[in-house]
Amino acid sequence: MTLTARAFRGLRYDFKRTPLTAAVCPPYDVIRGPLDARLREGRTNAVHVELPRGADPYRAAAALFARWRASGVLVADPAPAFYVVEQSYSVRGRALRRTGVLAALGLDRATAARVLRHERTLSKHKKDRQRLISAVQANTSPIFGVFADRTGAVSRILAAAKRGKPLAAGRDSGGLGIRLWRNSQGPAPLVG
Repeated sequence: MTLTARAFRGLRYDFKRTPLTAAVCPPYDVIRGPLDARLREGRTNAVHVELPRGADPYRAAAALFARWRASGVLVADPAPAFYVVEQSYSVRGRALRRTGVLAALGLDRATAARVLRHERTLSKHKKDRQRLISAVQANTSPIFGVFADRTGAVSRILAAAKRGKPLAAGRDSGGLGIRLWRNSQGPAPLVG
C-alpha cells in the first residue's frame, strides 16, 4: 500500500487583512438559509467561491478568486509546506481537540481501491465540484480522511508543529475554535 502526502505551496488568505473567523465557511453542502445569508455578509468569506451564485456561477467564482489574488486578499506561500489544523470543541462539557494536516495526497490504484468512502456521493455534486476546481484552478474543499498512525510518528510531527506560533486562529461559523500552522517538515512518516 502506498499513500504519499507531500507539502504543497498553499494559496491562502492574508490573515492580517481577513481574519480566519471572517474567512472560513463550512462545506458547500451544509450552507443554507440563515447561515448562507450570514456568511455572504462577509465580502471576503470563502462562501462566495465555495458556493458561487449567478447566471454562470463558475465564471463568477473564477473572476472573484482572480480579483482576490490580484488584490492580495489571497497570497501564495513562498515555499511548499504542510498545514496543521486544530479544532477545539466541547462535548457534554468536556473540552476536546482534534488535529489534522492539509497535504497534497497521492494514492496508487491499489490503495485508492481500499479507501472507505464516508458517504455515497452523487454524480451531480461531483460534477459541480469538478467544474468549480477547473474554473478557479484550485481545490477549495479539502477531503477529510482518517488513517492509522500506529507508530505515533505523525502525531509527534503535528505536536511539534503546534509548539510554534499559529499562522492564524479564530472560530468557524459553528463556534469551533480553529488554529492553523504552516510546517515545512518532511513527509516521511506520512508514507505508509
